[in-house]
Order: sequence, then structure tokens, then C-alpha cells
Amino acid sequence: MRQSLLSISPRTLHALEQYAIRSSTAISPLLKQHFEWTQKTFADGDRSSSLPQAQWMMDLAKKVRPHRVLDIGCYTGLSAIAWHEGTAETEAMVRRPSSSIDPTVHRRPDKQTFPQIHTIEKDPVFARTARESFERLGCEKRVTVLEGTAQDM
Repeated sequence: MRQSLLSISPRTLHALEQYAIRSSTAISPLLKQHFEWTQKTFADGDRSSSLPQAQWMMDLAKKVRPHRVLDIGCYTGLSAIAWHEGTAETEAMVRRPSSSIDPTVHRRPDKQTFPQIHTIEKDPVFARTARESFERLGCEKRVTVLEGTAQDM
């Protein structure tokens, strides 16, 4: 989040972030480590989602329990990691057509699985960085990086 565009003072912003962190879903050490790595490694690290934003995504994922997530603008992958963690306990039902001839039974739960996260990144360097991060953090089975623009997809 580009903090330089906000109209509140850095001190107020810091106080609000600390309040949000204390009042929201806990951030895992791996997610926090990835956020800090992004901030230290990239000069434009403020393009990344903030930790309070990641907490909000995790809270939303737990409430909504999505079957699929589409993240547009992956950067280094922080928001996709937040969605991955927020959906870790969600068991989405994958539905397949029923073989029943009963017309009232259109589909039946057939298999338990975890939600898939698809993230789009147009910059090949950041797409590769995100893929490497997902592999390092063990997210690669449920997070897919699509390289290109949202319009291309």
C-alpha cells in the first residue's frame, strides 16, 4: 500500500495499523517474514499489501469460505499467501454431476478439497519471484501464478 498517497500522518497511520494488527486474525510468522523480506528487498516494497490488509483478507476468507480466489496484481505474492492461509481450514465442496436420474438431485458432494487461489502478475520478474515464494512457503499446490494482464486472461 503506497503510504505516501494517504492523507493521514505517518504517526496516525502507524497507530491505526497497530490497532488493526491487535484486533484481527493473527499473522503467521511466515507471512510476516515474507512481508518484511518484500519491504527490504524491493525499493518499491510499499506496492505490497500491508499486514492489516492481509489480516482483512484472511478474516474475509474465513467468513466467506470461497471455492476459488482471483488475485489481480500479485507483486511478490503477499495477498495470495494471505488468502492461502485464510482458506487453510476451509473445505470447499467440489461438485460433480450426479448419476442419479432424480431431476431434483442436480449435483452431489463428491470430493473434499481446499480452495484454489489464482493470481495474475504482468511483470515476469515478479511472477517468477512469487512462484519461488510460494514454493518456499509450501503454497504452490493451491496457488497458481498466471503471467500477463487481467485483460489477457
